[in-house]
Parts: sequence; C-alpha cells; structure tokens
Amino acid sequence: MVSVAESVPGVKGSRLSALQIAVVAVVGDSAAGVIRPLEADLSEILRELLRIVIAFVADTPSPQKMWELERSLDELLRRMGRIAVEFAVNRLEPEQSCQMPARLRRDTQEFSRKGTKTRQRGGIACLFGMVELWRWSYEPLSEEREAGARSIASLVEQLGIVADNATPALAEVIGRLSQEHSESGVRKFLEREHAVNLCSQSICKIRDAVAGGISAHLREQQVRSLLETIRQGRTLGRIILAVGRDGIFVPQRGVKKDRWKEAAVGTVSVYVRPRRGKIRRLCTVYLGQMPQPGQEELSDGLTDLLRQVLADDAARGILLVYITDAGHHPREYFDQVLTAMEDPHHPKQRLQWRWIVDFFHGCGRLGQLADALFHDAATASAWVKRMRHMLKHEPNAIHKILHSAAALRPASLRGKAKETYETAYQYLLNHRHEMDYVTYRRQRLPIGSGVTEAACKTVFTQRFKCSGMIWGRNSDYDHRDPQAQISGARSVLVLRLTVLSQVWPAVFQAYLATKTETAKSLTNPQLRCQPSRKTA
Repeated sequence: MVSVAESVPGVKGSRLSALQIAVVAVVGDSAAGVIRPLEADLSEILRELLRIVIAFVADTPSPQKMWELERSLDELLRRMGRIAVEFAVNRLEPEQSCQMPARLRRDTQEFSRKGTKTRQRGGIACLFGMVELWRWSYEPLSEEREAGARSIASLVEQLGIVADNATPALAEVIGRLSQEHSESGVRKFLEREHAVNLCSQSICKIRDAVAGGISAHLREQQVRSLLETIRQGRTLGRIILAVGRDGIFVPQRGVKKDRWKEAAVGTVSVYVRPRRGKIRRLCTVYLGQMPQPGQEELSDGLTDLLRQVLADDAARGILLVYITDAGHHPREYFDQVLTAMEDPHHPKQRLQWRWIVDFFHGCGRLGQLADALFHDAATASAWVKRMRHMLKHEPNAIHKILHSAAALRPASLRGKAKETYETAYQYLLNHRHEMDYVTYRRQRLPIGSGVTEAACKTVFTQRFKCSGMIWGRNSDYDHRDPQAQISGARSVLVLRLTVLSQVWPAVFQAYLATKTETAKSLTNPQLRCQPSRKTA
C-alpha cells in the first residue's frame, strides 16, 4: 500500500507531521506555505487535545472526569473552528488595492473603493464564536451619498453575512431559537453554546433579517410540501384536503382600551382515507397573521396557497373539506371565497367544498342548552351525554335534539337563561346542514377542527402569550407589498410558521440561494470596472 507521504510530490523521505501531509495533499505544495500560520495554530490546539485525552485515559474514570473531558474538548474544537474560520475569510480578498476593482456597480448605483482595508465593526459572529473580518469597502458617489445610499462591502455580501453581524449558519440558529425563545433566552443560549455575546438589539436585527428573507419562500415551500404529500398519499388511498381557520386574542402594546386583539391562524392538512381503517393525517402547513381588521392577510394567503395546490395535476379529484366553528370570519370566507373558487382542471366549473362545523363546537352548544333547561347539574350532564351520542350516531339528529329541547323548555324561562337557550337553539338550527355527522363519518371525513384549535396554542399561545409579553403594533405593514419590512411580532410569526410547517431546511436554503444571486450583482465581471493600476 502506498503511504500518504509517498503519494504527495516533494514529501517522500521528509519528516512531516500528519497535519502537514494533509495540508499538502489538499492544497498542493506551492500553496501550502500560505496556510502555514493556520497549521501552526491548529497544531498547538491538536497537541493540547492529545494531552487532555491521554490524561483522561491514564486516570481513574469518574462522572466528574467525563464531564471535564467533554467540556474541554468542546472548548478546544470551538477554538479550532474559530481560528480556521477567521483565517479563511480573511484570505479571500487581496491585501493590495491595485488588485481590487476601483469601482463597483449595482443596478444604476456606482460605488468607489476606499483607500484602505478596514475591519468589520463589531466583528462577525459564527458558530464557533466571534471572529474579525478585514475587507475592502466601497462608498457611494457623492450625489448618491447625499441621497442616503450606504457603503457596501462586497466580501460581506459574498459570505452572506446577515445584518452585518452573523454568518449564515449562526443566523439560522438565531432564527430557529427566536421562534421559540425571547431575546434574553436566545442571548444566554448563544453565550453558553457558541461563545457569542450579542446584545438584544443585534439579535432582533438578525432575527428580522432572517424572517424577511425566508418569508419570500415560505409559501412556495408549503405548496411543495403539500403536493409531495398528496403524491405519496395517493398510493395509500383517497386524499382529503382539509382547511381550517380560527382566531385567538393576543396582547397589544400602546392600547389603553381593549388591549387584547384577535390574531388569526389557518391550517391546510392532507389526510388519506385508506380502503380499510381510519383516516390518517399526513401533514399540515400553518398560516397566521397578527391582529388586523377583517383578517385580509390570512384570507389572501390561504386563498393563494389553495389555488397553487389545486392547480397542480396531483390535486385532481381530491376531496375538499372546510372544518371550522361557525364564527363570522370562517363563515364569510366560505361564502365569499371557497364556494366561488373555480376548478382549475374544469373551466367554468366550481370546486365542491364541503363545510363541516366542528363537532366539539356543536357539543358546546348542547351544553349551553342544558344549562338553560336544567337546574340540576347531574340531570343536565345526562341529557348532554344522550344528545351528544345522538348527534354523532343518529341520522337527522339536529331535528331530534331541537325537538327535545323545545319540549323541555319551561314556560318560566327568562332573562339570561332565555338568551342562552335561544342563542344555542338558533346556532344548531342555522347550521344543521353542516352538522350531518352521521353522513360524514360514513364517508370517513374528519369532523373535528382539533388541528386548527391546537394551532392557536402552538402558533400563538406558546410564544406570544408568555409571562409579561406585550407585542407592538405595525399598522403601516401591507402584506400585499413585496418590499414591506417585517419586524417584531411578524418576524417571530414567520419563523414559527416555517418551523411548525416543517419546511425550514428548504426555505432557508432558498433564502441562501437568493442572497447568492444578490451578491453576484456585485461580483459579475461585466458589472465591474477594470482593476485600478494605481496603488492606493
């Protein structure tokens, strides 16, 4: 067998370390001299690592010693990564100004190179800690500078540095942490696990930048996830696409009266109805919006998502159900949008949506009737139990329930009890066509909106309603404007929807691809002037 030393030119017969042999094998003998400083630093850390391991092996094992070993190795490997990253990013641009273009152009703006290479203010946070970055920067021409244009650093954009503070890998960590923890929690985690000390303001800037970047790709990846699930599910049985929406109140800052405003959540789930057995939910994607009159943002987003999914050939012939309570916004959306939605595969025909009122909301109305009709709790509970079984298992159940309630109604019913009775009675009467649960169960359709009800808790309650939390308002935000800046609660919401929809990896990679294309507008040769021959 040929050794590594024999296979590398100029190495045979020489006394080189394993690290030196690896360096020459990877970069070649001519380039090995460039990275000798890095080799020296890493060799020192490697010797320290070996010393720690040997000391552990030679000693009597114990839980304390095992803990010390892992923590020591973690610190050394982090140091090694930090040194390697700092070395690599600072070797990407030449030291001499004559080797850099004198000017750069982006769209209609021109930028002029500054005279010296400067350090990125505050350094760059990466997975291994804080590193220094020296780069060439370009300032806008005088007239553009007066118009408010900012200086740029092409290397910062090429590396994908987020908010001038964090590498893409650490920005991803901050994004995922921010959808679950407050700024203080994120800051403590970064300091403990990554030796990164960022202030809350910097963390918020990075969070908002990540959220703004991935928001442009979230819908596309949600559609792709649903379609892939539909294609895979067709091999198991009939596909059911179930849509739901609901509201939940969150606290708002700067509101003296009625501080709690209604946010909204939407869900789109794929179920499979096998030839035998119960239906099974395969996946769910989540939508949401902060408090807004009319819930237009959620309605527009839900409609756009459904149209993209249903336009694909994979969605031909699937069953469409809409499972909600009978609130104002869910009912309005069904009447104005879903019933009017055209079938993309059959022009001039409308899609056949079936609205199912959530079974447990119907049972809640039975409880209201019982409270109004009976003074004895045991009698009320027994009546509700019988009516609930009837509602789920007997045909024409609503008429039987209403007939029973009317027969039991006392003539002396007055005041609040009468109002409660009439409200519940009218609810069941008005929605009797959407509460035919016997037929739904025979057709093996979902009858509960538990997915959407749970989404209110997982999307909002677990993150937006923690102790002491009050969220600011952004009344100027227009969801129809692709250039609109998202921040604060909207950023957290976008990040949370991405994670809960289980599309984070695809969405973040699409975001990085967009940043790469943006950086190319500065590095593309035809957009750059020729390098200056004059040394700064």
